[in-house]
Formats: sequence, structure tokens, C-alpha cells
Amino acid sequence: MEKFEYKVLRIPIVGWGIFKKDVPENFQDLLNAEGADGWRLVNSSVTATGFGESNKLICIFVREVQSV
Repeated sequence: MEKFEYKVLRIPIVGWGIFKKDVPENFQDLLNAEGADGWRLVNSSVTATGFGESNKLICIFVREVQSV
């Protein structure tokens, strides 16, 4: 039977103002580092702080647990 483990990363959204927000410049490097460790991104969502503003991107990863 397959078993899985999950990991949640909270990535701060940078910038100022509703139209100037973005993920950090090293966001792709963060995703690639997780992938190199066997994690697969399965979902992502932004958190709402009000009036269309967001301050975090939530990334959910999964990987199969290897039997010993």
C-alpha cells in the first residue's frame, strides 16, 4: 500500500500595492529544491488579507514515503 507525506510552504508575497505583488525572485529555485528532494507540488493558493490584498502564497507538496 502506498503511503504519502505532505509539506506546506508559506511563501511571502513581496512588493507594495495591489497590482505590484509578486513571489520572491528565488521562487523557482525554491520549487526546484523541493522537487530535487522528491516533493511534488500539488496545490497552491494565496491568502487573503482584505480588499484584494494577499501576503502569502501557500504551496502544498506531496511525496511517497519509502518503505524501509
